[in-house]
Parts: sequence; structure tokens; C-alpha cells
Amino acid sequence: MSWLTIIRLIVVWYVMVQVVTLAALPLTLRSLRALPDRGYSLAKISGILLVGVIYWLGFSYGLLRNERGGVWVALLVVAVASWLIGWADVVAWWRSLRQGRRRRALVATEIIFVVAFVSWVLVRAYDPNVDHTEQPMDLMFMNSIWASATFPPQDAWLAGYSISYYYLGYWLLTTLGRLANTPPSIAYNVGQAVWYGYLWVGSFAIVMNLLAWRFGRPAESEPRNLSATHIPGLSIVGGLLAGVTVAFIGNLQVILEWLYAQGINVDGLVSWVDVYNFPERASQTGLWYISNDWWWWRSSRVIQDLDLAGNYRDVIDEFPMFSYLLGDNHPHVMAMPVVLLIIGLSLNLLLLFAPREPEKPGDERSGWRRWLPVDGTDAGVCLIALGSLIFLNTWDFPPYWFLLVAVVFLGSENAWQRAIAVGGFLLLGSVLLYLPYFLTAQSQVSGLVPNVFNPTRLPQFLVMFGSLLPAMVGV
Repeated sequence: MSWLTIIRLIVVWYVMVQVVTLAALPLTLRSLRALPDRGYSLAKISGILLVGVIYWLGFSYGLLRNERGGVWVALLVVAVASWLIGWADVVAWWRSLRQGRRRRALVATEIIFVVAFVSWVLVRAYDPNVDHTEQPMDLMFMNSIWASATFPPQDAWLAGYSISYYYLGYWLLTTLGRLANTPPSIAYNVGQAVWYGYLWVGSFAIVMNLLAWRFGRPAESEPRNLSATHIPGLSIVGGLLAGVTVAFIGNLQVILEWLYAQGINVDGLVSWVDVYNFPERASQTGLWYISNDWWWWRSSRVIQDLDLAGNYRDVIDEFPMFSYLLGDNHPHVMAMPVVLLIIGLSLNLLLLFAPREPEKPGDERSGWRRWLPVDGTDAGVCLIALGSLIFLNTWDFPPYWFLLVAVVFLGSENAWQRAIAVGGFLLLGSVLLYLPYFLTAQSQVSGLVPNVFNPTRLPQFLVMFGSLLPAMVGV
């Protein structure tokens, strides 16, 4: 593939990402209105999720065809509904931009996304093959979704059967691929770069908004829970560090690998952490870089487990950079940006619960809004995002369902009643909204086995998460 073609792909895909973002922007600004930047930094993630889910629902119920025209219809539906619901929010947000109050957040979001997206397109351009680990399976799912004329999508490797997997992430990739008129063989790599950009801006969004809410100056025209509309530079720096921490750095095994490669005596550390196959399968090269093939694979196996007979059991402890370097578009990778969106929605809800100064007399909360200061738009976006985790990466659903319920419990009056009601609504609503998936889904899970006898050893825990300790000490 020529560099001219790569540049064209970058431009087309970036334009499509922006089109999807603009379609859902008013709805995002409204449903994340309590965040200091009103949620703009999460609008890209929100946009592809909303358009992809509407497209999938239309296809599932026979209202849309699985082709490029169907995606554009779904995009139009989202855009019309979003702009009708959130037009006033766009006007308020635009006014704040003209006054310079949220401009930093917008500019930083766009720069971070472009740099991450383009950088990873270039990485994949140097290694575009989809031929190892689970990559062929991931590409098969994308091709199956692309070619299926009826619901549910058919499995290309098992003729006559539907896909038996949580496939929404692949669906979202092909949604962008259809908009960009790019087949799965290319959309696999370019789409992965888009998701890498989503991961960066999602991580940036959470910490930037937290710091801006804490340290930003209030705007006189907005209520107290929108206090940090003057985005300080500190919050931008903090958000950028969050992106580096989540999307770029790995665990501390890389330091051990590098020290050993230099010939430095690390016998004490090696014995203490006891990482499997290290240093037996490492090399002392004396080079400034680590040169032996696939040395980085070991960083995803730093936590050991033993069965009752004392035999080694392989435990996978991936982290984002490992997953992207490996190149699998697996469900846990596709779900990462949506997880960050849900964290943003939870933070927004927590800030809505915060005491505020009424904008005008008579604006005080009354009735049920005293206990749950949300409207139908807030509930709908939360439901779409949370429910999608069942369909994206099922194991992510329970902890983030709990997070939203915990926010309601901590922030509302009549805490137990509200938490139970909201928890039930989110659970039942998720099942009903994504019912077409449940009607055809199959699972190979046969049960749960708790790890009672072999807890994670402290040295291996520190190798895995020690890079986060400075942030914890700082807090």
C-alpha cells in the first residue's frame, strides 16, 4: 500500500469520525452537562456508540439493510434526534467557546486524538498482517458481519450458524468502515487506530474534568455544579498524563527486561518477583534496546497461579499497550473506550447530585428530581452505554453497573430505595434494549471457579501496578 493511499485513509477516516461526533454532539453535551467541558472530550466515543447501536437495532428488526445506505440512515436518525433534543446545549457550549472558557479542552481533545490516531495508523502500516494469535478470528467476525444480509450475522467458519460471541465491537468497527467505504481487511487496522485515539481522549477526559472541577474558576452565568468552565492548564496536563498512563505505558516488567539486557545484576529482584520464564528465556545483549523477539509477551504473564498440585497455570494480565501492540481487536480492547464513557457518565451524575446555586428563582429541584436529578435523555444514554457492555465484553458489565448504582446510593436521598430502583432499571432496561442479541447469543461458559488458595503475590502485584503508585501517593 502506497503512502498516498495511507494518507487518504487517514483523512477519510478522520472526517468520518468527526461526522459521527457532530451527529451525536448535542446529545452528548446534554447528557454530560455537569462536566466542566460539558462532555465534548467524550463526544467521539458517544457518537460511534449511538450510531452503531441504532444501526444494529435497525438491522436486527429488519428496518435497515446491512449496507452503506443503512449506516447513513442510522447516522441521520441519531443526528436529527440529537440536534432536536440538545440544540440549546450546543448554543450554550458554543457561547462558552467564544468566551474562551472551554476552548482549551476542545483543542487538547482534537490534538490528542489526531496524534494517537495517526501514530497508530503508521505503526499498523509497518505491520499490517492479520495472521497471528486471535487476529484471524477477529477479522473473520468483521467479514461475517460485513457480508451478512440477515440477522443474526452468520459465522464464516461454521456454515449455517450465527456468530456465537459478543460481537458489538466488531459491529462498531464495520460501522465506521462502511461510512469510510473501507472493507474489513483494511478497516481492521485503521479502525484499531481510531480505537486507540478513543482510548487516549477517554482517559484524558476523565482526569481533565476531575481536575478542572476541582481547580477551575466558576463562571458567573452557570450553576455551581458546572463551576469549572474555565479549564485550567493544570487539568490539561493532568489529563494528558492520564492518557500516557492508561494508553501508553506498561507494567514494570519492561524495566527488569531492560536491566537484564544490559547485563546488570538483578538476581535479587528476579528471585523476589519470580516471573515465569524470566530470565531463562531473556538475553543479555548489551544494547540500549531489548532485542530478542517477542520479549514483551512476558509482560502479560507476570502474575503466576498454581493449581492444587503446585503446577504452573497461565494467567493473562494484559494491559492496553500490550493489547494494541499484539494487534488483536478483541472484545476487551473494543470495550475500553465505552468503559471510560460510563465512568464519565458516573462522574456527571455525581456532580449533578452536588449542591448547586439555582440559576434563577424557582429553579430549585422539586419532586423526584430532588432524589435523582436526571431526565429521560440522561437515562437513555446511560442505558445504551451500560447495556452495550453486555454485548461488547460481558465481564465489564457487573462492575460498571455497580459503579452507577453506587453513585446513586451515595448522592441521593432515600439512598437504598433509589439505588435498588436504578439498579433494577439498568439491568432490566439493558436486557430489553439488547434483546435481539440475547435471543441468539450462545456461551461456552460453564461456571465460575473462585481462586481461593492462590492469591496474587505482592511482588507480582507491584510489578503489574507499581507504575501507578506515584499517582496514588500524590493524591
